[in-house]
Amino acid sequence: MPSIQSLTKLVKELQALRAVLDPIYIAGPMTGIPGRNHHAFFKVEQWLCEAGFVDVRNPASFQLLPETEDTWENWMDMAVAEVISCHEAGEASMIMLPGWETSKGASIERS
Repeated sequence: MPSIQSLTKLVKELQALRAVLDPIYIAGPMTGIPGRNHHAFFKVEQWLCEAGFVDVRNPASFQLLPETEDTWENWMDMAVAEVISCHEAGEASMIMLPGWETSKGASIERS
């Protein structure tokens, strides 16, 4: 999980570069991590919201429709659609959580 100091620095940099109304998408590893790493995702979301960002997109809060099969591919379809939505909504930014480099899903979201 990122340190408070590194997140504080990152938040300040994002504030200097982007308006707080532009979307920020959180990407990082989930598969194979206890609790799908949701704790890290929600902690980063909390920090961003406390810093004043109002459009934080957190894939840990996504939910599949009841009739949708719980597969990695379906989760990724939803994640990629959300990343596209971020770019359509404004000057989107992406926060990459530690370990994203070895995450197939986070790498897809970043590309």
